[in-house]
Amino acid sequence: MAGHAAPYHAIGDQNQLIHLLKNLAMAGGLLQFATFGAGALSLDARVKQPKLAGRTA
Repeated sequence: MAGHAAPYHAIGDQNQLIHLLKNLAMAGGLLQFATFGAGALSLDARVKQPKLAGRTA
């Protein structure tokens, strides 16, 4: 947190506080996305798997 807050040395300034909180929220969202993946929004989930039932090789 201290390394991220260093560029925002005037936390009392409302504009810099808003930018700090925005950046923390985006970092949290990206961390959640990297941890759990896209889930149902991923392209892999949208591609329908071909059904192999009834086919003989």
